[in-house]
Amino acid sequence: MKTSFVYKTTIDLRRQQHEIFWDTIANVGDQEAHTFMLDFLDEDGNQLDLTGAGVVLYAIRPDNKTVYMEGTVEGKYAVASLDDTCYAYEGKLRCTLVITKGSVALSAVRVNINIGVANTDAIVDPGETIPTISELLAEIAVMEAATEVANQATANANSKASLANTAASTANTAASNANAKATLADTATTRANTAASAIEGMTVSATGRNAGQAPTATITDVSGHKNIQFGIPKGDTGAKGDTGDPAEIDEMTVYYQNSTNGTTIPTGTWSKTQPSTPQGQFLWIKIHKVWNNGQETDEYSVSRMGVDGVGNVRTVMNNSPDSSGNISLAAAVTVVDDTLTLTFS
Repeated sequence: MKTSFVYKTTIDLRRQQHEIFWDTIANVGDQEAHTFMLDFLDEDGNQLDLTGAGVVLYAIRPDNKTVYMEGTVEGKYAVASLDDTCYAYEGKLRCTLVITKGSVALSAVRVNINIGVANTDAIVDPGETIPTISELLAEIAVMEAATEVANQATANANSKASLANTAASTANTAASNANAKATLADTATTRANTAASAIEGMTVSATGRNAGQAPTATITDVSGHKNIQFGIPKGDTGAKGDTGDPAEIDEMTVYYQNSTNGTTIPTGTWSKTQPSTPQGQFLWIKIHKVWNNGQETDEYSVSRMGVDGVGNVRTVMNNSPDSSGNISLAAAVTVVDDTLTLTFS
């Protein structure tokens, strides 16, 4: 049966999934009984321009074979119809409509249709009855009369049989043409199965993009399957967080170490007890602090132990040092014009 049921609707691409269950009648043996007419709203809610877009309809029959059909773009609608091979089996028909523009897949819509059987070859007559003997005899008389008529009909049938043979020859020719079309259908089925395999094995990946850049979607072939790679921009920088609590010292330890170098931090063993530092060497002090946020810091200071002066001073203003190495000087104080003057001798 060929009908013209048209399903027309609008698909909002802002939704993540588009699956439609048709509450409609479909029977085994239908031909082009259903047609899709879909238009689309983009991510901003505007009508999507389908100019130059490709329309492909895949239908998986109840026998798990896929039928491949190409659709068209008519104005703002993507249009595709189910052919007669889609109604060959009873059960659920799973349809997928894919819209592509350039190298970007715009949408994939799934529709499920239940196909039933209108009638069967077996007929039951609920009014059947058993005739009586008299009724059977009467029917025999009628049958004998009908036999004579049947003989005449047989002669006529022979003549019509000749005509039937001619019609059979014509039917054989038509069957040959049907076989040729079946071969083309098998080829189309193979192509459809290959395309369906590419879609069923589809992979998706995503990469980050800088903030402010437009998102991207690219389709490539990977090992015979399609791969869609999305480029997703980074989000805007968030607001600055609250200021944390001020840092406090939980623990502080002082360490000591001698060194012959006053500019390079020593690498030896540090001690909590201050050591005796030889003349001319350096005493390093390290203050280790542990803060309330878990951080640890070190602060350093360094000092040099002095060297005794021996045998360097001989005389000062012609005065020699005594036995202890000291020199005493006498000072005379004079004041001239309010100016204080000290004179050593």
